Amino acid sequence: MRTQTAISIQIEKVHLESPAYTVVIINFGQDELIPACLSSVKKQITKPAQIIVVDNSGQLRGEVIYMAGITLLQPATNSGYAGGSNLALALCQTDYILIMNPDILLETDYSARTLTFLEQERQIAAVGGLLLRYDFKNDQATNLIDSAGIAGSRSGRFWDRGQGNEWTGQFSSGWVFGVSGAAAFYRVKALLSVAVNGEIFDEDMLAYKEDIDIAWRLSQGGWSSALLVEAVAYHGRSAGGSVKGWRGRWAARRRHSLMARRLAFKNQFLLLVKNSNKVELDLWTTLMRQLMLIGYTCIFEPSVLGVVPELISQLPRAWAKRRLQKNRA
Repeated sequence: MRTQTAISIQIEKVHLESPAYTVVIINFGQDELIPACLSSVKKQITKPAQIIVVDNSGQLRGEVIYMAGITLLQPATNSGYAGGSNLALALCQTDYILIMNPDILLETDYSARTLTFLEQERQIAAVGGLLLRYDFKNDQATNLIDSAGIAGSRSGRFWDRGQGNEWTGQFSSGWVFGVSGAAAFYRVKALLSVAVNGEIFDEDMLAYKEDIDIAWRLSQGGWSSALLVEAVAYHGRSAGGSVKGWRGRWAARRRHSLMARRLAFKNQFLLLVKNSNKVELDLWTTLMRQLMLIGYTCIFEPSVLGVVPELISQLPRAWAKRRLQKNRA
């Protein structure tokens, strides 16, 4: 897996006349957070050309005042993060797109800094800013890291770097394996280049780990991802928490809904079927880790195994997608 390395940028030269970009907010059951999220979008130094809200729960109303000038998409069924992103991308008319969750608040210069960076670094497909945790219950920002980019190991484990630790400047801007889908800037041309069967984000995954999947496919397609610590945003991560050590990871996992844990379990296998290779992974270690995951699930979370029939039905499609990706590369 690609590790983070320093890169040279001139981010102090933020252009006020940045290229056009689209903002997409994927919502499912977090209606109460939409006004604050949209407010932070509308306060950006560089204004978006389009704002699209994909409301998978179907409860938002376009006539309310904070939705003025917003394109509202309400799929007939929950299309998840992946399907919702694809719906919005079909309407995107700009070269760049920022896809984010409703529990994100952006600093006013987040978009300007990121766009300046993308214009400087043409080989980069995805950029994520430094995500710090936001306490919505007490309405205050914290100095806890939510994500400083996604890292991966040769055993097939992926994680948000620094999550749960105090931000002390320990990470610098540079290449990373991928960026958190909670607030990710993408070069639209790059996303289109890795589409499979007309899908950019894999709709079989619905949600959870789809940001890892797109990062891996972009990397295999010759593109790069980067962390930009000068761009700061705040993430509520309603189902998250500190994830220091195995105890922290276990506690954070238990805070997720059963549906979320099922999706994460299923998508871990789809992710590896589609993208694994002996250059980036130690296949024996990866196999052992997956067997340990299955054993843990059987003993401690047997209800998660209810997703296995769906996984089995999707495996042939995942293998077909793998072959298409490999042939294109």
